[in-house]
Amino acid sequence: MTDVRKLLARLNPTTVKFDIGSGGGVPELTAQDIAAALAFVPDGIGRDMMCLIWWPHGAGVTRRGLDEKIAQLLHGELSKRVHAVQDAKLALAFLEGRLGSRFVSHATQMEIRKAKLQIETAKMNCWPLECAEVYATLRNAVIDELMEPNLCRACGGRCDVRDGDLVVTCEQCEGSGIAPVSDRARAHRIGRSQTTYLQNWRGPYEWLHRKLSEAEAEARTLLAKALQ
Repeated sequence: MTDVRKLLARLNPTTVKFDIGSGGGVPELTAQDIAAALAFVPDGIGRDMMCLIWWPHGAGVTRRGLDEKIAQLLHGELSKRVHAVQDAKLALAFLEGRLGSRFVSHATQMEIRKAKLQIETAKMNCWPLECAEVYATLRNAVIDELMEPNLCRACGGRCDVRDGDLVVTCEQCEGSGIAPVSDRARAHRIGRSQTTYLQNWRGPYEWLHRKLSEAEAEARTLLAKALQ
């Protein structure tokens, strides 16, 4: 079994087959087995992403419900980054206020420089504020990208290729079956220029893509364990 997520397709409605007699083979895993295994995957973004991609007509997962969970995830990360800037500024203010007009030693000067550097780093890592509509577009763009991945042209998404009589891991995609999406394509997805995307939106886009991918991969691992 190369990808347990494909088994979720068996849970979709199917047409009745009248040509299967009593002598037919028994499937290794029934729909009931797969549904029971899915119940062992905790509810959350990872499970919702997996079901939306591989079982879109079941599990009661909707884009709107998933988007609300992802919005909360993004809001929490944005708040953390904003607070990091504020905390860094506050730390510098307390440091400078404690010194007053006294002689500042070299060690203290280095400490002040370090505090200022932390402020600049926090600002660089912070995301744009007051752009709710762009974040909404960004969330949908990331979900769409994960639902319809950019398949590797070399292997067609199969993760391996033929080399003579051998089947080897595709070097082009390193066995992932997925080709990277360009910054220009992602900028187009969220309706921004490539320059604006690189300056303001590449950070949150890549962060969210990584988080959703990791969550879906964890759900896949838990499903595989349950199916064993």
